[in-house]
Amino acid sequence: MLPTHGQLLAAVLLALPIVATSSPAQDTSAARPREQSVVGSARISLDAYYTRPRFSDLEASATVAPFVSPHWQAGVTPDIQFVSENGNNYFAGGAAMIANFFPWTNRGWLPYVGGYFSQGGASFSSGYGAYGVQAGWLHFLSPAVAFRAELRYRRETAQMSNYESSDLYLTLDPYLFGPATRGLTMLPGFGIFDANVFGDLQFQPAHMLAASGTLAPFLTSFLQAGVTGTALFTFDINNGYHDLEWFGRAYLPVDRRILPFADGFVAAHYLTDNETERSHGARAGLRSYLTAGVALDLAFEWRNYTAEAVRGVPMVRPEARTVRATLTTQFRARRAK
Repeated sequence: MLPTHGQLLAAVLLALPIVATSSPAQDTSAARPREQSVVGSARISLDAYYTRPRFSDLEASATVAPFVSPHWQAGVTPDIQFVSENGNNYFAGGAAMIANFFPWTNRGWLPYVGGYFSQGGASFSSGYGAYGVQAGWLHFLSPAVAFRAELRYRRETAQMSNYESSDLYLTLDPYLFGPATRGLTMLPGFGIFDANVFGDLQFQPAHMLAASGTLAPFLTSFLQAGVTGTALFTFDINNGYHDLEWFGRAYLPVDRRILPFADGFVAAHYLTDNETERSHGARAGLRSYLTAGVALDLAFEWRNYTAEAVRGVPMVRPEARTVRATLTTQFRARRAK
């Protein structure tokens, strides 16, 4: 039986207690940051891809948020989208600025409060923006990876309408630079796994749950197997979907800095009305460890969709070819005490 949306999210979150330190090659000293040690560390995120199914679609988002002092973290989050189809072009982009204040920096869980401001624009529309506040807790699992729980309030502004939103976010954040600058001393092997977690529980304007996660243990230094799942559920209309993708990956462990890899995958997109869209394909790419516990993956993906009948009508989607760059976090598993 396939997992439901709640089971998928629960499985990802229950994996958190076994995340104790970064991967074997990483420093295994206590993860609790000292006051002077966080300065210079920067929360970094990256997700960029270019795909050509029936049209061209380029999307990218990133975050750079360094600790500028023991008590202050400031950053910027740019994002862009460019779509081209039949000679018609569409562009959207914007940037957000954040600032977080940490009143205490000498404990395992670091509470904070902060502010947010964003501005953006898009083709065929006027500019838009948002401002708001956030409060949360940050816990460093290793010098390069932190777990973050954050409550957010935003007021969105546009030319014709304004609305408010509030969310609870749960994420694993990669950190680079400063104390996170630690080289890889050995390649990952059995007992090491890639893991990414994201959860967003929206309270307004709609009651929604969005979640995604990846769990991919290494079987040997050159073989890895894993599963990636995403789920979206709208409580107001009792409707949603979830995706599952199983993959196996092989690395060519010739150098710790650059690891060529190739993998194959099968995936399914499940709708609440028992309709399913299936796909399969392969990837080839390169992995580079930016620091112990954080890897940059650059991959070319080919995906082919199986013909499915949607509401009785046969549908065939064209194959998709995608180039994607992402960051992933890596851990060593150990028994929870």
